[in-house]
Amino acid sequence: MKRFVQVIIIIFLVLFAITAIGAGVFLVKWNQCTNTKSVPEITGTLFKTKEAGIGEKIPCTFLVKTSWSLMPVNANITPKEGLQEFREAEIKPGKWMWGTRLWNVTVWVQPYRDGDYPATPVSILCEGGPDGRAVVKAKIPGFKVKLAESDLNEKLDIEQQVSLSPEEKKNRRWIWYLCGAAVFVLGILIWLFIRAKIRGQKSQMPPWVTALNAISDLRATLSGKEISTENAVTKLTYIIRDYLAERFSLRAERQTTPEFLESMRSANSPLDVEQRQFLREFLTSADMVKFARMDTDEKMFEGAAERAESLIRTTSQTIEMKEEKS
Repeated sequence: MKRFVQVIIIIFLVLFAITAIGAGVFLVKWNQCTNTKSVPEITGTLFKTKEAGIGEKIPCTFLVKTSWSLMPVNANITPKEGLQEFREAEIKPGKWMWGTRLWNVTVWVQPYRDGDYPATPVSILCEGGPDGRAVVKAKIPGFKVKLAESDLNEKLDIEQQVSLSPEEKKNRRWIWYLCGAAVFVLGILIWLFIRAKIRGQKSQMPPWVTALNAISDLRATLSGKEISTENAVTKLTYIIRDYLAERFSLRAERQTTPEFLESMRSANSPLDVEQRQFLREFLTSADMVKFARMDTDEKMFEGAAERAESLIRTTSQTIEMKEEKS
């Protein structure tokens, strides 16, 4: 049993040593491929077409050999007269080898005139390695195009397709940019319209409704312990000041508490003596809380909130009655 365990340990150590050596050799080779300049090469060309018809889509596959640190990313055809690139190149990884790798790069051409076509140059761009990029040159073998009777009726369509060559397709990108800009502008206009509509709905809401809703939200915030009692009292004064300022067209944001109270003592003020007394006491107490750090609690806030709601309701009814009488 002891000998069996020793054998297992020896096998494990041997496997570990082989793995460690293999990983070390791999890292050394990878580092060499990454830091050493290498030139990709064409090791084979697969092109079965010797004779084609007008408009036929003809593929050509190049077998590209690169180092581990390089990979093909694009292939550009230099089209001859009467020949056009049909679609973007297709790049598929192939076999791994020690320090190198094979790639299948397929390009397509489409003839739109009959005749003999010589070899067509192709530039295959690879990225990676110490230089960042490398280009390997290839050629699509020459072939012949015959004009069949069936092509006579299709020639016009093919030449119309030729008018959308890759260069002209790039020149027509402005159409897509224009459409995108139009959609973007339309989205902004729709957003502005919805925002204006929401603001219009808020502005149509009576100020006393807005004030009562604000007090209800403030009460819920205080109940959830999301705000201190002192801050809740301060916010309550802002709600009342904003409500009264909007109802009576006062510039309350530029007035101190005494100035604001004085403006509410005008002959046309809808507040009666009791309401003005509450407003004076409340705003003065709020200033004490805000500036003199006077202690307060939830009970004090609730009493002030109830009287504030009563003040808002009675003043809104008073104004409605005056408007109906007038």
